[in-house]
Parts: sequence; C-alpha cells; structure tokens
Amino acid sequence: LVNQVVNNSIQLMQDPFGNYVVQYVLDNSKKQETDALILQLLGMLAQLSMQKFSSNVVEKCLLAAPVHVKEPMIRELSNP
Repeated sequence: LVNQVVNNSIQLMQDPFGNYVVQYVLDNSKKQETDALILQLLGMLAQLSMQKFSSNVVEKCLLAAPVHVKEPMIRELSNP
C-alpha cells in the first residue's frame, strides 16, 4: 500500500484528503520509502508549494528530507 501511495504521491498530495495520506506515509514509513517519495517531487516543488493542499506536504518533506536532498529542494524553491 505504501508503494502505491509513493507512486501516486503527486496526484494524492494535491487532493483535499489525499494530502493527509501522503503526510501519514511521511510520518510513519521507513526512511527508504520516505526518501523515495521526496525524490519524486524534485522538479515540481515550486508548483506544488503554491497549492493549498500540496504545500502542506512540501513543508513536511522539507522537514523529513536528509541533508543531501534538502539542498537541491531549497535551491529549487529559491529559483522557481
């Protein structure tokens, strides 16, 4: 089930209820699954951060991301 959430995370995080599912996975999954979810968002962070529901997930991803992934995330958000 977690793999399905990870594979469909971009669509889910833009949904009023699906974003809570993605946040739950970020909070309760293994590091490997969390990292896979976060990496899928690279290249779309600026767009997702400006949407009502997905912005909550982007914030949680920034908090959960390892340092080597946070740097490209912050660069992407700084230069949309």
